[in-house]
Amino acid sequence: MQAQQDKRIHEVREEIEFENLAQRYLAYLIKKQCWDDMVTKGRSLKGFVSTYSVTNYPTSSVSSEETAMLNKVTRMRKIEMAVNTVEKSVVETGTKQGGEEEEDEEKVGLSLHGSLGPNYNGGNPLFYSQFDLHTREEKISQIVLIKDAVRRIKASFNDAFTSVYRNKEQEMGRTIERNVRIRAIMQELNMDADAVKNPSMDSEENPELVFQVLDSEVTVERVLSKEQEQEKEEQERMEQERKEAAKQDNKRERALQDMMGGVLEVKKEDVLKQDILPPDFMEE
Repeated sequence: MQAQQDKRIHEVREEIEFENLAQRYLAYLIKKQCWDDMVTKGRSLKGFVSTYSVTNYPTSSVSSEETAMLNKVTRMRKIEMAVNTVEKSVVETGTKQGGEEEEDEEKVGLSLHGSLGPNYNGGNPLFYSQFDLHTREEKISQIVLIKDAVRRIKASFNDAFTSVYRNKEQEMGRTIERNVRIRAIMQELNMDADAVKNPSMDSEENPELVFQVLDSEVTVERVLSKEQEQEKEEQERMEQERKEAAKQDNKRERALQDMMGGVLEVKKEDVLKQDILPPDFMEE
């Protein structure tokens, strides 16, 4: 009976360890794809008192295949534009009327009408006119150029986002410094200093907090192995011996206790609470 129980315990333990291993591997893949490989980590920026939030654009690194494809399309487009310029100069004659030239310029302007990309670092002179996309190769080249423009627009927005994010961190630091002085004044006035709260960032603004596990988040009792229990007991014993040795002859603590009542700094409220003996003439 005991052998069967030990065998069952061993099987259950192996199943749990295998399941934990699968979960750790899945967590590793998620972290690698969604965090480690990202050039710009996704985060939010919230107001101090408002509920509005702005998120940046999480961006991943550009693969070598995408970079090679963009370089290829750029070279081909430059060559194509140069050929078109030469052919147009050869074909054009002096009899061409000016009205036709204005019509061509208006055609190009309307093809990009309504786009705000150039205002945010998304422009590119290599773009095809939307009225000139006919062949499959031209459409593929246009897609590659647009993807590159989208990446540049996101990078420009992320730069502005990072600048505002750094400004908020600086303002939070100044606010925390002011709160220290405010709490000291409130304590002198016998007011509740704990009512003053320091600003902080949650996991959306500071996503690195997701990878930190606090002791308060662990609701189950930690189970230690025999080796860990022995190591813990040994550390506690050594710490207790160190404290006892320090108490035997600690000149600093004895001098502090004898001369200043055990404190290095006398608080203002303690001075005000001292009883002042009346002079002799007042007792007569």
